[in-house]
Amino acid sequence: MNNYGIPQNAIITIAGTVGVGKSTLTQALADKLNFKTSFENVEHNPYLDKFYSDFERWSFHLQIYFLAERFKEQKRMFEYGGG
Repeated sequence: MNNYGIPQNAIITIAGTVGVGKSTLTQALADKLNFKTSFENVEHNPYLDKFYSDFERWSFHLQIYFLAERFKEQKRMFEYGGG
């Protein structure tokens, strides 16, 4: 436990639209609570550039990709004892 009563193995998920500041908020919370972080890997996202060039066509693909990646990350966290 920390000063806020949050267990060290807790998983806190931050969600929001592209560019809203999720990474900044995540890092600030991690620094304050001494938690590990896990960020979405945008460098290998095959839809991000397409999304920026044609929002209507690629937004669904991008969201499905993010959903699948989040599922894999949640699975990894639980396998390593988080949550």
